[in-house]
Amino acid sequence: MRSFFKLIAIVIVFKVLKCAGFCFLIYIEKLQETN
Repeated sequence: MRSFFKLIAIVIVFKVLKCAGFCFLIYIEKLQETN
């Protein structure tokens, strides 16, 4: 049961990192457009 929760935690972390990465890339592109 504990390994199951660990798996869920890992999946959530990966999704958050993926979203953060996309937001970061979009943010950088927006910054480059303004310059």
